Amino acid sequence: MNVILGVTGGVAAYKALTLTSLMVKAGHEVQVVFTPNANAFVEKLPFEALSGRRVLESHFDQQSDPIAHIRLADWADKIIIAPLTANTMAKLAYGMADNFLTTLALAYDDSLYLAPAMNDQMYANVYVQENLMRLKREGHIILAPSSGLLACGHTGQGRLLEPEEIYSLCFEETKKDYFGKNVLITAGPTREPIDPVRYITNHSSGKMGYALAKMAKKRGARVTLISGPVNLLAPKDVKVISVQTTKEMYEAIQKNFEASDALIMAAAPADFYVANRNGEMAFSTFQKEKKALEKEFSLHCKLFSMPAIDLSSTEIRNRLKEGKSIHGMLPKPVEEYILKKGFYR
Repeated sequence: MNVILGVTGGVAAYKALTLTSLMVKAGHEVQVVFTPNANAFVEKLPFEALSGRRVLESHFDQQSDPIAHIRLADWADKIIIAPLTANTMAKLAYGMADNFLTTLALAYDDSLYLAPAMNDQMYANVYVQENLMRLKREGHIILAPSSGLLACGHTGQGRLLEPEEIYSLCFEETKKDYFGKNVLITAGPTREPIDPVRYITNHSSGKMGYALAKMAKKRGARVTLISGPVNLLAPKDVKVISVQTTKEMYEAIQKNFEASDALIMAAAPADFYVANRNGEMAFSTFQKEKKALEKEFSLHCKLFSMPAIDLSSTEIRNRLKEGKSIHGMLPKPVEEYILKKGFYR
């Protein structure tokens, strides 16, 4: 396995040397990357001797390769940062890229293994805890520090885990019991358009489905992920089919279901479907669809017939520009607010 070990400027940086040794002995290819402040705590030479690779610290360490951070991010199967200081933690949480390690981490498209180490009061600080929660929400793996006597003389939580513990947590064997299986997973919300601007949806983030897809892949499966609109990176080596509406999600499931050994439906499709506001689809057509859905899925569907409002926002703006009345064309509070603020005149 290709592993990048990030070492930041903390007292516990010396433990990273033992971690490097453990990984190399296990047959992993290890590339060590320093932050600028790591040099104040440990020397590069022992890491280079153990890993057989030059320790990288700056974008300019590889002048012949101006996009080394991209190539290394593609090369790495795993990135571990140990120790992780509060400073580097904050940079990762907010996407800063002001040194080679943070730039590399930003280019990496999978979860980072992060092992914080700092004073107990720093670790308990509200900003540090918020940054940890933010990183967790993004899917990164936090190797929480242990409690004990700290370098500053305090006793509390903040000690970097022992190298053997970090190694065990990072390289714990995952069962390959899904090897050769095809797993189909749905994730995220769907959007049902009301008109070209508005739509009905829900607050589903898609994180459950994406986490399931990642784990199924780790367990050896060939994974197809049918995803509604989410703000998540696609899991590595997972086929993603992007959809918008519930109908599109249903059709994608139908198309891929027969070839699947397992289907996990973690999506949150919308419960409402909106007819075209211009009335292009007859109400009788919806009645037929209703019967078909109820028969196929044992659903209870209710159709709501609502009067169509033949109204154009462009027309309202033009009337306001021309000084004409818009009375009755909008809800009264909206009309009063527009007139009070003098919009569109």
